[in-house]
Amino acid sequence: MQFTPLVGLAGGAVLGLAAFGKYVINGRVLGISGGIKGWLTGDWRSWRVAFNGGLLAAAMVAGFITPAAFDTLPASYTVERAALGGLLVGLGASVGNGCTSGHGICGNARLSARSFAYTLTFMAAGVAAATLSGTAQALGILAQTAPLVWWPSDVVINQGAMLVAAAILGVAGCGALAKGIEAGSRKAVSLLTELVAGGLFAFGLTYTGMVRPTKVAAFLSPLYPAWDPTLMCVMGGALLVALPGFQWVKRARSAPPKPLAGDAYLEPAAKAIDARLLLGGLLFGAGWGLSGMCPGPALVALVATGVPPPQVAAYCGAMVAGMALDCASQGTLALVPPSKKAKPA
Repeated sequence: MQFTPLVGLAGGAVLGLAAFGKYVINGRVLGISGGIKGWLTGDWRSWRVAFNGGLLAAAMVAGFITPAAFDTLPASYTVERAALGGLLVGLGASVGNGCTSGHGICGNARLSARSFAYTLTFMAAGVAAATLSGTAQALGILAQTAPLVWWPSDVVINQGAMLVAAAILGVAGCGALAKGIEAGSRKAVSLLTELVAGGLFAFGLTYTGMVRPTKVAAFLSPLYPAWDPTLMCVMGGALLVALPGFQWVKRARSAPPKPLAGDAYLEPAAKAIDARLLLGGLLFGAGWGLSGMCPGPALVALVATGVPPPQVAAYCGAMVAGMALDCASQGTLALVPPSKKAKPA
């Protein structure tokens, strides 16, 4: 383990840029779990295909370029542990209507009290679950202090600089296209923005090391000698970009009154801090702490390595099952999209 604050801040900034770009151009909140859950409720719209496609395509590229960025998981980190973690995360994300991206980044950037409460809940539950279940030990993390490394290497720093520059150019380019074309062509720009946002998110997660369960478990184990606070820098870097960006859109007169390639800014309708939200946070955090994985990093790790570790595959399958379980209990499970009504002759 290494505490790498500059890497965390740079990669976090990329995540924040992806979230802000999707919001200001398309008017949608970036949420990985929501992107998955839509498939289970029959929402197969093209923007969802583009976003998830961008995330998975970039994951494959990241796995090809930097295969060492992904963990080789030990046998002591069992498939059963990973599956239970995935089930709890999927169920919690569905019950609480969000995860570390939708609530943790976008919700807190919107200054949502609901998202703030959810984030505090899943953070506390994650720390408790990782500490009490010995996730760091199960993952084989050495019981030694994680050294502070400001400058890992010139190669790593240059990669981060190029990634941040690519994120700025990608978001700015999509915004310029949306402003400069006719209204009838904006759907194409909207889909391109979704593709870019998904891709940037995957690259940002890979660069920061958040695709490694060991890195996350080390953060969620503050009493373990190898505690690694890099994840705090990742979230901080994301909010340093997303918070002023979202607040500019919501409050500034100079902000566009509607998304550059959309009709309206779409935000979650729920506002109350209720029992369902807190239950979702508890379940999500418990699964996160048990496994060291949440939806975005798990999906990236699933496709990046070609043949994924069985623990990652079990986690992702159980995560989808957890979401499906909640959808079924709410009567919203629809694995097939509703058929379009035939147009009158």
